[in-house]
Amino acid sequence: ASREADIKTMKVVDVDGIVRGASNPELIGQSYRPPVGEAAVRSSADEKVTKAHLANGGDGFRFVRPILYAGRPFGTVDVTLSKAELERTDELSQMMLAGLAALILMVVAATSYFVARSLAGPIRRLRAGLDAVASGDLDMRISHRRADEFGDLFDRFNRLVGELDRRAEHEDLAATRLDAGAAPAAPDNPLPQKVA
Repeated sequence: ASREADIKTMKVVDVDGIVRGASNPELIGQSYRPPVGEAAVRSSADEKVTKAHLANGGDGFRFVRPILYAGRPFGTVDVTLSKAELERTDELSQMMLAGLAALILMVVAATSYFVARSLAGPIRRLRAGLDAVASGDLDMRISHRRADEFGDLFDRFNRLVGELDRRAEHEDLAATRLDAGAAPAAPDNPLPQKVA
């Protein structure tokens, strides 16, 4: 483990405080002296983390944990990691998050574009139908094979135009009879009259 690039120093200490394994072979057999003057980042009964100053002048973090067996301590592990490695990992994480955010933004934009396009076509057809009816074309119908809300809306539009066309025919027939001197026939479905 001590040969890993991220690990700058490593010491394994026995219960008597003697270094039994280390990344620096000269420390083996020596008494373990914990570093002094390092600022604590976190300290608890099972782990102590401090800001460490590395031999090459860089900064890092020191992790000191007891070695437990059957609930009893029989040694300590002291590992120092370079802060530069952690900073590179942080930069990589930030780049990956930025890439993920850009990807999500592109997916949302593409989805919004296609949803808007799928809504714009039926709305244009309905608007064209309304314009045609407003200009007097009561033969206008919207043909479709849709089973969604737009299909229901087109069916209702077609029923409305059909009803308007039927009433217009009744009015024309009544006007023709009135011109011919006959009494007007009551429509099948008269419009409700307002009562003042």
